[in-house]
Amino acid sequence: MSTFVYTKNFFITISIVIVVVTAVFISSIHKVYKESRNSDLLGMANDKDAQVDYPLHTTVLFDESSFYKSVSTASSIDRVVDYHIYGGVIPHHLLPSFVISDFFRILSNQEIDTVVIIGPDHYETGMANIVTSSYGWDTKFGALYPDTTIINTLVGSQVSVIDDETVSKDHAVSGIVPFIKYYLPESKIVPVLMSGNTSKEEVIKFVETIHKNYGDNMLIVASVDFSHYLNSEEAKRNDDVTIKIIKEFNYDSLFELNSDYLDSPGSVASVMMLMQRLGKTNIEILQHLNSGDITGNEYTETTSYFSIFYH
Repeated sequence: MSTFVYTKNFFITISIVIVVVTAVFISSIHKVYKESRNSDLLGMANDKDAQVDYPLHTTVLFDESSFYKSVSTASSIDRVVDYHIYGGVIPHHLLPSFVISDFFRILSNQEIDTVVIIGPDHYETGMANIVTSSYGWDTKFGALYPDTTIINTLVGSQVSVIDDETVSKDHAVSGIVPFIKYYLPESKIVPVLMSGNTSKEEVIKFVETIHKNYGDNMLIVASVDFSHYLNSEEAKRNDDVTIKIIKEFNYDSLFELNSDYLDSPGSVASVMMLMQRLGKTNIEILQHLNSGDITGNEYTETTSYFSIFYH
Protein backbone atom coordinates (compact mmCIF):
# COMPACT_ATOMS: atom_id res chain seq x y z
CA MET A 1 0.00 0.00 0.00
CA SER A 2 2.79 2.44 0.95
CA THR A 3 4.61 1.62 -2.28
CA PHE A 4 1.45 2.41 -4.27
CA VAL A 5 0.99 5.75 -2.48
CA TYR A 6 4.64 6.62 -3.03
CA THR A 7 4.39 5.78 -6.71
CA LYS A 8 1.15 7.75 -7.10
CA ASN A 9 2.65 10.82 -5.38
CA PHE A 10 5.78 10.52 -7.51
CA PHE A 11 3.80 10.59 -10.75
CA ILE A 12 1.66 13.50 -9.50
CA THR A 13 4.81 15.46 -8.70
CA ILE A 14 6.33 14.67 -12.09
CA SER A 15 3.10 15.74 -13.82
CA ILE A 16 3.07 19.07 -11.99
CA VAL A 17 6.71 19.70 -12.91
CA ILE A 18 5.99 18.94 -16.58
CA VAL A 19 3.04 21.33 -16.63
CA VAL A 20 5.07 24.14 -15.01
CA VAL A 21 8.06 23.65 -17.30
CA THR A 22 5.80 23.56 -20.38
CA ALA A 23 4.06 26.78 -19.33
CA VAL A 24 7.39 28.55 -18.77
CA PHE A 25 8.68 27.31 -22.13
CA ILE A 26 5.59 28.50 -24.03
CA SER A 27 5.74 31.90 -22.29
CA SER A 28 9.42 32.26 -23.24
CA ILE A 29 8.73 31.34 -26.86
CA HIS A 30 5.90 33.88 -27.04
CA LYS A 31 8.14 36.60 -25.59
CA VAL A 32 10.93 35.83 -28.05
CA TYR A 33 8.42 35.82 -30.92
CA LYS A 34 7.04 39.25 -29.97
CA GLU A 35 10.52 40.75 -29.58
CA SER A 36 11.67 39.23 -32.87
CA ARG A 37 8.55 40.43 -34.70
CA ASN A 38 8.88 43.96 -33.36
CA SER A 39 12.55 43.99 -34.36
CA ASP A 40 11.79 42.72 -37.87
CA LEU A 41 9.01 45.23 -38.44
CA LEU A 42 11.08 48.12 -37.14
CA GLY A 43 13.89 47.07 -39.44
CA MET A 44 11.44 47.33 -42.31
CA ALA A 45 10.23 50.67 -40.96
CA ASN A 46 13.77 52.06 -41.05
CA ASP A 47 14.29 50.95 -44.64
CA LYS A 48 12.74 53.78 -46.65
CA ASP A 49 13.21 51.88 -49.90
CA ALA A 50 11.05 49.05 -48.53
CA GLN A 51 8.03 51.23 -47.97
CA VAL A 52 6.32 50.26 -51.21
CA ASP A 53 6.67 46.60 -50.21
CA TYR A 54 4.79 46.97 -46.93
CA PRO A 55 1.91 44.61 -46.39
CA LEU A 56 -1.28 46.67 -46.42
CA HIS A 57 -4.07 46.41 -43.89
CA THR A 58 -7.57 46.19 -45.32
CA THR A 59 -9.90 48.95 -44.17
CA VAL A 60 -12.93 47.62 -42.34
CA LEU A 61 -16.55 48.73 -42.63
CA PHE A 62 -15.93 50.81 -45.76
CA ASP A 63 -19.07 51.34 -47.80
CA GLU A 64 -18.48 53.39 -50.94
CA SER A 65 -22.02 54.72 -51.24
CA SER A 66 -22.17 55.84 -47.61
CA PHE A 67 -18.71 57.37 -47.85
CA TYR A 68 -19.54 59.57 -50.83
CA LYS A 69 -22.84 60.54 -49.23
CA SER A 70 -20.92 61.79 -46.20
CA VAL A 71 -18.54 63.71 -48.47
CA SER A 72 -21.49 65.34 -50.21
CA THR A 73 -23.17 66.29 -46.94
CA ALA A 74 -19.96 67.74 -45.53
CA SER A 75 -19.34 69.79 -48.67
CA SER A 76 -22.64 71.55 -48.12
CA ILE A 77 -21.66 72.71 -44.62
CA ASP A 78 -20.69 76.37 -44.79
CA ARG A 79 -17.77 76.43 -42.39
CA VAL A 80 -14.21 77.74 -42.62
CA VAL A 81 -11.59 78.39 -39.96
CA ASP A 82 -8.90 81.04 -39.90
CA TYR A 83 -6.49 79.32 -37.53
CA HIS A 84 -3.96 76.48 -37.62
CA ILE A 85 -5.32 73.22 -36.24
CA TYR A 86 -3.00 71.11 -34.09
CA GLY A 87 -5.33 68.47 -32.70
CA GLY A 88 -8.88 67.28 -32.54
CA VAL A 89 -11.53 64.74 -31.60
CA ILE A 90 -13.82 62.82 -33.96
CA PRO A 91 -16.21 59.87 -33.69
CA HIS A 92 -15.37 56.45 -35.09
CA HIS A 93 -18.96 55.27 -35.27
CA LEU A 94 -19.74 55.61 -38.98
CA LEU A 95 -23.38 56.56 -38.57
CA PRO A 96 -22.25 60.22 -38.27
CA SER A 97 -19.68 59.83 -41.07
CA PHE A 98 -20.59 63.30 -42.34
CA VAL A 99 -19.12 64.63 -39.08
CA ILE A 100 -15.82 62.88 -39.86
CA SER A 101 -15.91 64.18 -43.44
CA ASP A 102 -16.55 67.72 -42.26
CA PHE A 103 -13.59 67.50 -39.87
CA PHE A 104 -11.11 66.36 -42.51
CA ARG A 105 -12.61 68.55 -45.23
CA ILE A 106 -11.64 71.63 -43.22
CA LEU A 107 -8.19 70.17 -42.58
CA SER A 108 -7.65 69.62 -46.31
CA ASN A 109 -6.85 73.34 -46.55
CA GLN A 110 -3.91 72.83 -44.21
CA GLU A 111 -0.60 71.14 -45.02
CA ILE A 112 -0.42 67.99 -42.92
CA ASP A 113 2.40 65.49 -43.19
CA THR A 114 1.42 63.08 -40.43
CA VAL A 115 -1.79 62.19 -38.63
CA VAL A 116 -1.40 60.55 -35.22
CA ILE A 117 -4.75 58.87 -34.63
CA ILE A 118 -5.58 57.32 -31.26
CA GLY A 119 -8.60 55.23 -30.37
CA PRO A 120 -9.75 52.54 -27.97
CA ASP A 121 -8.70 48.92 -28.24
CA HIS A 122 -12.34 47.85 -28.41
CA TYR A 123 -11.67 44.13 -28.07
CA GLU A 124 -8.83 44.39 -25.54
CA THR A 125 -6.65 42.02 -27.56
CA GLY A 126 -3.50 44.16 -27.75
CA MET A 127 -0.09 42.83 -26.77
CA ALA A 128 0.30 45.89 -24.53
CA ASN A 129 -1.82 48.75 -23.22
CA ILE A 130 -0.66 50.94 -26.12
CA VAL A 131 -0.16 49.31 -29.53
CA THR A 132 0.65 50.54 -33.02
CA SER A 133 1.35 49.18 -36.50
CA SER A 134 4.15 49.74 -39.00
CA TYR A 135 2.13 48.55 -42.01
CA GLY A 136 0.36 50.64 -44.61
CA TRP A 137 -3.37 50.67 -45.35
CA ASP A 138 -5.10 49.76 -48.56
CA THR A 139 -7.91 52.18 -49.44
CA LYS A 140 -10.01 52.84 -52.51
CA PHE A 141 -8.05 56.08 -52.88
CA GLY A 142 -4.61 54.50 -52.73
CA ALA A 143 -2.21 53.30 -50.06
CA LEU A 144 -1.83 55.27 -46.85
CA TYR A 145 1.66 54.72 -45.47
CA PRO A 146 2.86 54.88 -41.86
CA ASP A 147 5.18 57.51 -40.46
CA THR A 148 7.86 55.00 -39.59
CA THR A 149 10.05 57.57 -37.84
CA ILE A 150 7.42 58.30 -35.19
CA ILE A 151 6.42 54.64 -34.88
CA ASN A 152 10.06 53.64 -34.50
CA THR A 153 10.47 56.22 -31.74
CA LEU A 154 7.38 55.05 -29.85
CA VAL A 155 8.49 51.42 -29.94
CA GLY A 156 12.15 52.22 -29.28
CA SER A 157 11.15 54.27 -26.23
CA GLN A 158 9.07 51.32 -24.95
CA VAL A 159 5.96 53.47 -25.07
CA SER A 160 4.18 51.13 -27.49
CA VAL A 161 4.59 47.78 -29.20
CA ILE A 162 3.77 46.77 -32.76
CA ASP A 163 0.65 44.65 -32.96
CA ASP A 164 -0.52 44.63 -36.55
CA GLU A 165 -3.34 42.17 -36.08
CA THR A 166 -5.05 44.11 -33.29
CA VAL A 167 -4.71 47.47 -35.03
CA SER A 168 -5.92 46.17 -38.38
CA LYS A 169 -9.17 44.78 -36.97
CA ASP A 170 -10.26 47.75 -34.88
CA HIS A 171 -12.59 50.28 -36.50
CA ALA A 172 -11.35 53.05 -34.19
CA VAL A 173 -8.46 53.47 -36.66
CA SER A 174 -9.36 51.39 -39.69
CA GLY A 175 -12.73 53.06 -40.14
CA ILE A 176 -11.09 56.50 -40.28
CA VAL A 177 -8.29 55.64 -42.71
CA PRO A 178 -10.33 56.24 -45.92
CA PHE A 179 -11.21 59.76 -44.76
CA ILE A 180 -7.56 60.57 -44.11
CA LYS A 181 -6.45 59.29 -47.51
CA TYR A 182 -9.31 61.03 -49.34
CA TYR A 183 -8.89 64.47 -47.76
CA LEU A 184 -5.16 64.40 -46.92
CA PRO A 185 -3.72 62.24 -49.71
CA GLU A 186 -0.07 63.12 -49.08
CA SER A 187 -0.10 62.51 -45.33
CA LYS A 188 1.19 59.52 -43.39
CA ILE A 189 -0.36 57.87 -40.37
CA VAL A 190 0.67 56.83 -36.87
CA PRO A 191 -2.12 54.45 -35.75
CA VAL A 192 -2.46 53.92 -32.00
CA LEU A 193 -4.89 51.88 -29.91
CA MET A 194 -5.17 52.28 -26.16
CA SER A 195 -6.51 49.68 -23.78
CA GLY A 196 -9.09 50.72 -21.22
CA ASN A 197 -6.45 49.73 -18.66
CA THR A 198 -4.01 52.39 -19.84
CA SER A 199 -2.96 54.51 -16.87
CA LYS A 200 -2.51 58.26 -16.75
CA GLU A 201 1.22 57.69 -16.27
CA GLU A 202 1.41 55.62 -19.46
CA VAL A 203 -0.45 58.33 -21.37
CA ILE A 204 1.96 60.98 -20.05
CA LYS A 205 4.96 58.96 -21.28
CA PHE A 206 3.28 58.49 -24.66
CA VAL A 207 2.54 62.22 -24.98
CA GLU A 208 6.06 63.20 -23.94
CA THR A 209 7.47 61.00 -26.71
CA ILE A 210 5.09 62.42 -29.32
CA HIS A 211 5.82 65.97 -28.14
CA LYS A 212 9.55 65.56 -28.72
CA ASN A 213 8.83 64.67 -32.35
CA TYR A 214 5.86 66.93 -33.04
CA GLY A 215 6.08 69.37 -35.93
CA ASP A 216 3.84 72.14 -37.25
CA ASN A 217 2.60 69.87 -40.04
CA MET A 218 1.49 67.10 -37.71
CA LEU A 219 -1.98 66.49 -36.35
CA ILE A 220 -3.10 64.41 -33.37
CA VAL A 221 -6.66 63.10 -33.36
CA ALA A 222 -8.64 61.13 -30.77
CA SER A 223 -11.05 58.76 -32.51
CA VAL A 224 -13.59 58.43 -29.71
CA ASP A 225 -17.32 57.96 -29.23
CA PHE A 226 -18.89 59.50 -26.15
CA SER A 227 -21.91 58.39 -24.09
CA HIS A 228 -23.14 54.87 -24.85
CA TYR A 229 -26.46 53.04 -24.36
CA LEU A 230 -28.40 55.99 -22.91
CA ASN A 231 -31.46 57.71 -24.30
CA SER A 232 -30.95 61.08 -25.93
CA GLU A 233 -31.73 63.18 -22.87
CA GLU A 234 -29.46 61.13 -20.60
CA ALA A 235 -26.69 61.21 -23.21
CA LYS A 236 -26.81 65.00 -23.43
CA ARG A 237 -26.59 65.32 -19.63
CA ASN A 238 -23.53 63.09 -19.53
CA ASP A 239 -21.98 64.89 -22.49
CA ASP A 240 -22.28 68.17 -20.57
CA VAL A 241 -20.28 66.62 -17.74
CA THR A 242 -17.64 65.23 -20.08
CA ILE A 243 -17.08 68.39 -22.11
CA LYS A 244 -16.77 70.44 -18.89
CA ILE A 245 -14.03 68.06 -17.72
CA ILE A 246 -12.30 68.34 -21.09
CA LYS A 247 -12.44 72.15 -21.13
CA GLU A 248 -11.02 72.28 -17.60
CA PHE A 249 -8.22 69.78 -18.41
CA ASN A 250 -9.34 67.79 -15.38
CA TYR A 251 -7.44 64.56 -15.95
CA ASP A 252 -8.26 62.91 -12.63
CA SER A 253 -11.99 63.19 -13.34
CA LEU A 254 -11.53 62.22 -16.99
CA PHE A 255 -9.85 58.92 -16.11
CA GLU A 256 -12.70 58.05 -13.76
CA LEU A 257 -15.31 58.17 -16.54
CA ASN A 258 -16.76 54.96 -17.97
CA SER A 259 -18.57 54.21 -21.23
CA ASP A 260 -21.63 56.10 -20.00
CA TYR A 261 -19.49 59.13 -20.82
CA LEU A 262 -16.86 58.07 -23.40
CA ASP A 263 -15.08 54.95 -24.61
CA SER A 264 -11.44 56.01 -24.32
CA PRO A 265 -10.35 58.54 -21.67
CA GLY A 266 -6.70 57.83 -22.54
CA SER A 267 -7.15 58.81 -26.18
CA VAL A 268 -8.81 62.13 -25.35
CA ALA A 269 -6.30 62.79 -22.57
CA SER A 270 -3.45 62.27 -25.06
CA VAL A 271 -4.75 65.08 -27.26
CA MET A 272 -5.42 67.36 -24.27
CA MET A 273 -1.98 66.82 -22.74
CA LEU A 274 -0.19 67.43 -26.02
CA MET A 275 -2.19 70.60 -26.66
CA GLN A 276 -1.19 71.91 -23.22
CA ARG A 277 2.47 71.21 -23.95
CA LEU A 278 2.17 72.98 -27.30
CA GLY A 279 0.27 75.90 -25.79
CA LYS A 280 -2.64 75.26 -28.19
CA THR A 281 -5.53 75.06 -25.75
CA ASN A 282 -8.18 77.03 -27.64
CA ILE A 283 -11.05 74.67 -28.33
CA GLU A 284 -13.84 74.83 -30.88
CA ILE A 285 -16.69 72.33 -30.84
CA LEU A 286 -17.69 71.89 -34.47
CA GLN A 287 -20.48 69.41 -33.92
CA HIS A 288 -22.19 67.66 -31.01
CA LEU A 289 -25.02 65.20 -31.54
CA ASN A 290 -26.06 61.63 -30.85
CA SER A 291 -27.39 58.74 -32.88
CA GLY A 292 -30.93 59.54 -31.73
CA ASP A 293 -30.65 62.95 -33.37
CA ILE A 294 -29.70 61.27 -36.64
CA THR A 295 -32.27 58.47 -36.61
CA GLY A 296 -35.04 60.65 -35.18
CA ASN A 297 -35.57 58.35 -32.18
CA GLU A 298 -34.58 60.09 -28.96
CA TYR A 299 -35.89 57.32 -26.69
CA THR A 300 -33.79 54.43 -27.95
CA GLU A 301 -30.25 53.67 -26.75
CA THR A 302 -27.83 56.12 -28.32
CA THR A 303 -24.16 56.87 -28.87
CA SER A 304 -23.07 60.50 -28.77
CA TYR A 305 -20.43 62.28 -30.81
CA PHE A 306 -18.21 65.34 -30.66
CA SER A 307 -16.14 66.95 -33.37
CA ILE A 308 -13.50 69.26 -31.85
CA PHE A 309 -10.59 71.37 -33.04
CA TYR A 310 -7.69 72.55 -30.90
CA HIS A 311 -5.78 75.61 -32.03
